[in-house]
Amino acid sequence: MKILIIEDEKLAADRLEILLSKITLPTEVIGKTSSIVETINFLHDNPPPDLIFLDIHLSDGDSFHLLESIDIDIPIIFCTAYDQYALEAFEHLCIDYLVKPVSQDMLKEALMKTSKYKRLFSNQVHKTATHKEYKKRFLIKQGTKYILKPCREAAFFYAEGKSVFLVGTDSRKYVLDHSLDKLEELLDPKQFFRINRNIIVSLDAIKEFKSYNGGRLKAVLKTELKMLEAVVSRNRVPHLKVWAEA
Repeated sequence: MKILIIEDEKLAADRLEILLSKITLPTEVIGKTSSIVETINFLHDNPPPDLIFLDIHLSDGDSFHLLESIDIDIPIIFCTAYDQYALEAFEHLCIDYLVKPVSQDMLKEALMKTSKYKRLFSNQVHKTATHKEYKKRFLIKQGTKYILKPCREAAFFYAEGKSVFLVGTDSRKYVLDHSLDKLEELLDPKQFFRINRNIIVSLDAIKEFKSYNGGRLKAVLKTELKMLEAVVSRNRVPHLKVWAEA
């Protein structure tokens, strides 16, 4: 994995390179830049890296100006002393948001997330190219009768204990026989996304996202249930952005 480090403090950049060299993953630092201008020139004159480590504050401005001035479709790991920019960071192709001081374990986990992201993206491209019929409706038992519930009327699915529920856009909930793992296979991935271990949401049911502690996001849903928080797991945030913009 070829890496570009964008960091205006030389000691911090050198320390990051040393930590990367100690991780038992195939990595190579192909460049270190300290400013917006220097970074633009590097990306223009060299083959693109596989991954960028990016500080927030650079010698000639903040890194968001860099991301707004050129089109970068390279996975990014933010590495900064500030934790208040996490939400803005995840508006870009951010794999992880590391707050200094960064440890070797943090770096290794971030690199593993990058590898998973690349595999997921590759799989999604393959799935898109392969036509597949996804579930259109559920046959749900209610007492002595059965009703049909179209998937388009599902706001989200969630697990509670050993039970799995479908919550409709009308806020009514129904018990299903499927596990969330099975629902992931049955539902159209363009429409539904598993934001954490217990919740799958519909794209149409999402009103907005809010910053949440630990670099996570909270989905504000048009249809909600009390005591249920739709918090996006930190490692799913970058995949969520790809899904939401697809």
